[in-house]
Amino acid sequence: MSIDVNGIENAGMLNIRGELMSGDRVIAVILDNVLQDYDDARLPYYLKRTQNVQSWLALRAVDRHRPNSRLLRRLYRMSSAEDAEIALRVSAATITDNFWIRSEGSSAVYNHIRFKENLFADVALEGKLDAFSDGRWQHPSSSPELTNVGSFEKCWRFENGAWWMYKRGDESEQFAELFTAAVTARLGYSGTAYYLTSTGVKSKDFTENGKYNFDPAVGIIGDNYDDYIFCYEKLQAFGQQFADDYVKLLYVDAICRNVDRHSGNFGILRDPDTGEAIRLAPNYDNNIALFARLSGTASISAKKDMLITDFLDLIEQKDIAFELPQLSRRTLSELAESVPVKDASGMAVDFVYSRQNMIAEELEKIRAQNLPEREIRETEKRLAGLNQKMQDTTSVREKLEPGQQMQAEQKRLEGLKRQNAPERGKLKHSSREK
Repeated sequence: MSIDVNGIENAGMLNIRGELMSGDRVIAVILDNVLQDYDDARLPYYLKRTQNVQSWLALRAVDRHRPNSRLLRRLYRMSSAEDAEIALRVSAATITDNFWIRSEGSSAVYNHIRFKENLFADVALEGKLDAFSDGRWQHPSSSPELTNVGSFEKCWRFENGAWWMYKRGDESEQFAELFTAAVTARLGYSGTAYYLTSTGVKSKDFTENGKYNFDPAVGIIGDNYDDYIFCYEKLQAFGQQFADDYVKLLYVDAICRNVDRHSGNFGILRDPDTGEAIRLAPNYDNNIALFARLSGTASISAKKDMLITDFLDLIEQKDIAFELPQLSRRTLSELAESVPVKDASGMAVDFVYSRQNMIAEELEKIRAQNLPEREIRETEKRLAGLNQKMQDTTSVREKLEPGQQMQAEQKRLEGLKRQNAPERGKLKHSSREK
């Protein structure tokens, strides 16, 4: 489910005064909802982009549409509270970053407000009602569930010195999450490991209990998550590796048909001390991939698939030299057999195998079509370098060799342009069916 930023920004206004913290470091002063004296390098990306404190707080609150979140609100006697108020009930702290709000006049330190236990995990995950009658309601702890975002029932549990995310799901959703994670790992891509539980799956906190700040993509791209080119260019501004890892994320989405990639379930891991962007967060949240939301008859056909089309368009329009990894049917079968949940559709292996092969075939067509123009660009680049070399020297002797090379490259360039002339001026389209 996507994040409705516009709806959040139209919520009732609160009067927020205090300090925005990262651990025990003050990174901004908040006076009447307005950021002042802020540390731009360490600020959450959403606040850097919008300056909207209340919207940022609302994005951190538990999804009010989840049935079990209503039980949580009832336990805290906050059924009618705004989302921002819900987040502020726990100082806007979350498990996945070190940001929080210290109210005006408070002397609290991070260790006072950071989460150390979760007494309402059973309420959040399974909707159990014991907390209403066993006394927990009388002394509600600072539960991480009030800032545990997402549209599926879930909870945090602290086990063996680490936080683990438990997420509910039926067998098809369990298989989708586990198999997609296995495919991601076999491809050598960064991904979150998932494990089967009695109610769904669980995964370890990839921020390693505060070692990193996870800054979701909504802070960078808003709600433009379906514009791959826009997202690619925004991430490219952080460094080419961020953009390259984004392409890998989209490739897995395409071959495993994860249509639920949105601006809240991918993003950047940052250094909490400096604010520096370290890397793209690992791939996670694939529980409605494959056939998890199958309606009607299962099919491996992908001739008109939106995710594949959009992925190929990104590769073509940005001229990305994507190294296509391909898994054999045998490897995919081994991965499916390793998953401790049966593939109810019986088609996951053929489905992924077919989709990766379709992408491979279409990429070959794109590259064959674009080869002449790529050669022209590379030749022009070499000519520019040789020309610069000629200008940097005053020696006639030293100009001789690059001058001869320039003549050869110029001749090559003219030949390439003549060869490519019939196609120039036409719109570039791959031959795939749209």
